[in-house]
Amino acid sequence: MNIKLNYFIIAIFATVSISCSKERKIKSNIETYVQKKFNDPGSYELVDLKLIDTVTESKFASTKVNLINEYISSIQDYLKQRKEANEKETMQAFLSGNTFRVYSVTDKIEKEKVTLAKYVSDSIPIAQKELEKFNSFLNSDKILYYRYSHEYRAKNNLGALIKINDTIRVDEDGQLIDNFNLFSMTKMNLK
Repeated sequence: MNIKLNYFIIAIFATVSISCSKERKIKSNIETYVQKKFNDPGSYELVDLKLIDTVTESKFASTKVNLINEYISSIQDYLKQRKEANEKETMQAFLSGNTFRVYSVTDKIEKEKVTLAKYVSDSIPIAQKELEKFNSFLNSDKILYYRYSHEYRAKNNLGALIKINDTIRVDEDGQLIDNFNLFSMTKMNLK
């Protein structure tokens, strides 16, 4: 019984040590970023840094799948709206009895049909290929990055001290991620 308690205490100590070490590394990387990017890096004061989310391949892929589905749906809605509008305009031209207007509207609609056909032949299939790629990651628990709430005070361009709360993304090594989309796509071998 005593041995199990010792192992438990050692495990907790190791977890706390690793966690503290990682947090120190993140804070160090934030300081480096502040030195390079802030107008007055000396005014920077960390208020709070806390983990708010662990983003897995599944979570990232799910977000992308939803966005792609919305994109495809918006294209389909647009095509439907244009078809209905063109049918209405054609009928109005026909009922007007003006032959010139009928030819003019028909010519305009035929040109538009070529453009709309490109949505069906190009845009939708490209989006569907992207959808297939992301669908393959929907069950993956592999961690992509961590999201932290980063609250700090710093002087703005006018010299006024302001308090800011933003979100930063950090990889498993504690490095700050500038472009999380590109980072995630590269890490998932999709770029």
